[in-house]
Amino acid sequence: MHQASVVRALGAAVTLTFGVLAAFTGPAAAVSDGAPVVEHRFNAGFACADGKPFPRLGGFAGTLEAVASEDDDADQLSGEFAIWPKGAPEERQVFSDLSAGPHGLLSVTLPDGLLTDGQTYKWKVRAREGRERSAWSEACGFTYDRTPPATTPAISVAEYVPGQPLRITLDSFGDPEVGGFQFSFSDLGVPGCSIGGEFGQLVCPAPFTEPDQVRLDTPGGAVTFDAALPPGAILSVRIQARALDAAGNVGQPVETSVFIGFPGMG
Repeated sequence: MHQASVVRALGAAVTLTFGVLAAFTGPAAAVSDGAPVVEHRFNAGFACADGKPFPRLGGFAGTLEAVASEDDDADQLSGEFAIWPKGAPEERQVFSDLSAGPHGLLSVTLPDGLLTDGQTYKWKVRAREGRERSAWSEACGFTYDRTPPATTPAISVAEYVPGQPLRITLDSFGDPEVGGFQFSFSDLGVPGCSIGGEFGQLVCPAPFTEPDQVRLDTPGGAVTFDAALPPGAILSVRIQARALDAAGNVGQPVETSVFIGFPGMG
């Protein structure tokens, strides 16, 4: 786990550790030819978005990461992440990772409560080796979204034909916040992320790409798809579904049961 600190970007070279004065860093160091270079940036388990439209990010939006090159003979690699609400650079704050991980991975997790639901943010990063520092990177951006879809989808199933998959239709009733659905013949799983990227960074699945998810062609629409019955299913199956939005937030589940008789017996 990296040690992190936070500073208010008011031009003073003071480091704060979650509001507690930690150290005076002295004058800012100048960029030099031997300074580290920021090569990759990640946000919430995805590559950083440096162009519009910015993505909507949910639960891991406060995880900012970067990979910097370093000289093995130089001082310890560290990094600074600056973040501010779009259009309000005067509210900029800087968070520091004082000790990079393997592969030059720099990472900070923003304090709870820092991000406001519905607000768009921009952020930059720079790396340090002792007194040498890189230039600030280009800005990345995202909109923080922790509001789950309000719509509970409708489930309809075509009459079952023995030996064939079930034809299922899920409808979002025109709710533009719904971009897809999660469904299951048992309990709905929890979409997850993992630490396992090329550089040891957080990696999250792209929205609507998991095997138990379907994407809508148009947000707010409906989708019809075929789903193979679970092995050994007889008499009836239970179907659960819930709405998903582009940030990965999940709505309330709904379920129905479908009579299938004895598949494979004609």
